[in-house]
This record gives sequence, structure tokens and C-alpha cells, in this order.
Amino acid sequence: MRYNQRDKSVGGNISAETIRVLLADDHAVVRNGIREFLAEPGDIEVVAEAPNGAEAIALLEQAQPDVAVLDIQMPGRSGIDVCRHVRAQRWPIGILTAYDDDPYVLAVLQAGANGYVLKTADADDIIQAVRDVHEGKSAFDPVIVRKLMAQLAARTDSENPRSAHGRLARIGLVRALCLFAGRAWLALVGWPRALCPPEL
Repeated sequence: MRYNQRDKSVGGNISAETIRVLLADDHAVVRNGIREFLAEPGDIEVVAEAPNGAEAIALLEQAQPDVAVLDIQMPGRSGIDVCRHVRAQRWPIGILTAYDDDPYVLAVLQAGANGYVLKTADADDIIQAVRDVHEGKSAFDPVIVRKLMAQLAARTDSENPRSAHGRLARIGLVRALCLFAGRAWLALVGWPRALCPPEL
């Protein structure tokens, strides 16, 4: 567990405009690399690091970061568990992971994460995702969105449109896409805004 305790105020070492990040990943080499490229633009600083979900939860309370960037698979408590635990505090959370499996994606969305970016993304895209999550926007990897859209298309083709199960399955996927892209995306594809989660 690493916590760089410095003043968040204008008079301290961290500018009031700096986005303070908690980074949780069980691989130290990965944390080091992410910390270095997040620091390059000058408006983001990793102020706390954790190798597992339990320490990430403790550091969220201690460090009070602006954004938490979490891996999914960590010893003990996963990034999804951390999302569920802190959802009531409304901390902006972005998932940065190598996993693009459908169950993980849907579980992350249901847990209340604000973003889902793959580790294969360019550094600039990950930096922008942190900024977007900090500003209250959703940050999503195009690969993930394509997978969700493919699921939605497949269910639309295969499910009986009159069945309750079919309707609920499609609504769940639309809500997932909404959480990634927001109401503007939903309007573009012509889906009723009522299907979007009310918090967006």
C-alpha cells in the first residue's frame, strides 16, 4: 500500500486543478507504468496505490482521491467488489483491465463503475478516460461497446420479442450501453430515453 499524503489545497504541493488518483492493481510493474504515463500531462497525479481490493477500500477513505482506477482481478477483493462497496460514496471509478469478457463487463456496469477501458488502449486514451470520469462523464473502450452492441443485435434477432425474458434482456443491454455512452448515444440510435438509468 502506497499513499503520498500531500496537501490538496492551492497552497500545497498539489494544484487544485490536479486530478488525484488512487490506482489499484496487483502487479507492481503495471502500477509503475500506469503511474508514469498518467503523470506526463501534468494534470493527473497518482496519490495512492494498492495491490488488492481490501487495501484500495482503506485508501479510498484515507486518501480521498478524485478518481479510483481499478483492475478487475486482484487478490482478496476484486475491482468489482470495490465498486460495489464504495458506490454509496459516489466516488468516480474507472476500470482498467485486460479482461473484455461479457460477464465482467456487465458485472462492472451493475457495480456502478463510470468507465471500462482495456489495458491495450493507448496511453492518451487512458489519460482522457481518467479526465472524463473525473468530469462526471462515462469512459468506455470502443471494443467493449462493439461487444455490447453485438450482444444486443444477437438478442434482438434470437429472442421472442413478445416474451418478458427477451424484453428484459434487451433492456439490460441498452442500459449497459447507456452507462457507457450516456443519453446522447441512446438518442442517436433511436432507443427511448426511458430505458436509460435515471441517474444519467
